[in-house]
Amino acid sequence: MELLSTLIGLAGFICWIILLIEAFKDSVLKGILGLICAFYMVYYGFVESKNENKVLITIIMAIGFYGWFNIFR
Repeated sequence: MELLSTLIGLAGFICWIILLIEAFKDSVLKGILGLICAFYMVYYGFVESKNENKVLITIIMAIGFYGWFNIFR
């Protein structure tokens, strides 16, 4: 079960990096906010992202972080 949570968490981390790179390309302030606050990345992914698969990437990121934090429970 820990292996599954780790893989899901890794997928979420990769999706977070994708959105973070896009946020830094859009604006430095948006990138810094994405580094500091994970909830901003969810907002950015749903509302401001220009990626074609933005909803899918954001959902994988949110589920991945839930899986990652579930390991430490």
